[in-house]
Amino acid sequence: MADMYGALCSNTFTVKDIEKFKAWFAAYYFGSDIELFIREEGRHVSFGSYEQYPCAHPRRYDEDDDLIDADLETFAKELCEHLEAGEVFTVLAGGNEKLRYVSFDQLIIAQEHPDKPYYEHYSSDDDNGRLIKLVLASHHSGKEG
Repeated sequence: MADMYGALCSNTFTVKDIEKFKAWFAAYYFGSDIELFIREEGRHVSFGSYEQYPCAHPRRYDEDDDLIDADLETFAKELCEHLEAGEVFTVLAGGNEKLRYVSFDQLIIAQEHPDKPYYEHYSSDDDNGRLIKLVLASHHSGKEG
């Protein structure tokens, strides 16, 4: 048995107040080695890391110090209070276990639509039914891929 390893990164987004964002962000967990990249001028923020079991879904510690998935709607609403108007926040995570199991997930939140966070997880273990639905949805929407 091997462990899953990969990377996690966000886009660069602009926040209203860097210190308030950092304090809020500290309550959420995206990984143990997350590094915030901050450009004070312009209030630009991004983050990333190499992680064991990377995941783009934010988590929190519960009262027993166990990591649990954060509620995406709550996370999105809170995040959008920190983002400048018109900003989009996205996190990508992907990894593999000796290339036998490959997974990828993505979280997208638009500041103008805090009630509609988008999260999707894809894996080499997805069944054929799900994969066919993805292909058909892509074909019908005019996307190639």
